Amino acid sequence: MEFEESEAEVSRKVKEVAKLVQEGKHVVFYSGAGISTSANIPDFRGPEGVWTLKDKGKLLEEGKIIPIDQIKPTYAHYAITHLLRKRWVHFVITTNMDALHLRSGTPPHLLIEQHGNSFKEICSKCKMTFLRSYMVTETVEDPRVHTTGRRCTFCGGELMDTIVHFSEAFRGMHDEVISLYHARKADVAVVMGTSMNVQPNASFPDLCFQNEGKLVIVNLQKTPYDNVAAVRVFARTDVFMRKLMEEMKEEEFDRETDLRETWDGDGSAGGSEDGSCIIS
Repeated sequence: MEFEESEAEVSRKVKEVAKLVQEGKHVVFYSGAGISTSANIPDFRGPEGVWTLKDKGKLLEEGKIIPIDQIKPTYAHYAITHLLRKRWVHFVITTNMDALHLRSGTPPHLLIEQHGNSFKEICSKCKMTFLRSYMVTETVEDPRVHTTGRRCTFCGGELMDTIVHFSEAFRGMHDEVISLYHARKADVAVVMGTSMNVQPNASFPDLCFQNEGKLVIVNLQKTPYDNVAAVRVFARTDVFMRKLMEEMKEEEFDRETDLRETWDGDGSAGGSEDGSCIIS
């Protein structure tokens, strides 16, 4: 079930969040499927979400599946990238596989994609990574083996997708360690667009409490962590972010860049997965 607060109530709560972000020393944003619904990517537990429909014995209507070349980053993606650029936000952790954070300009070293990236493949030998303008998973014959059928241009090793399926561990060499580092360092954790039901990912944001931090949750559905949030906002992520940017006087920023146009090069994802330049 979804809930949506009045515009006045959202505005009141945004003032609280803006103050937290502006005063925070290490602000971490967490994003789930809800941040991408305005890009016409279905979420999981909303009224028309993938798991909601599955529980009813239904499938997503074919007409609601949008071709990937028509999907663009949302206002919220661009806003988060801008806040990173201005150093109001210091790190982003997402469970989304749609690459929209990267496409909006979020630097790879300030982002962890805990469930992988549908447009990214990694060499099984040298660990060089490649970003593609197409979904690399389309050529994967066995999801549990992950090989894409392509070869690394550096060492010739087999390329693999980076997707984390149910029961699988983190695929990135340092994804869990880096996530834990920033989760524990955060004094402000802002969670947007997730019902926070999938573990272990859902348990990262509240690690800010080890640092006497504040937890903010922005989601239309209730979450198991609502009672410990300093600010709980029932609003759509784009609505929330528009009000936040207005409150912070950060309304003018790039909303046109789409880095997917630059992908498909050799090692274009930023080299190997050695974790360099991540801890800051």
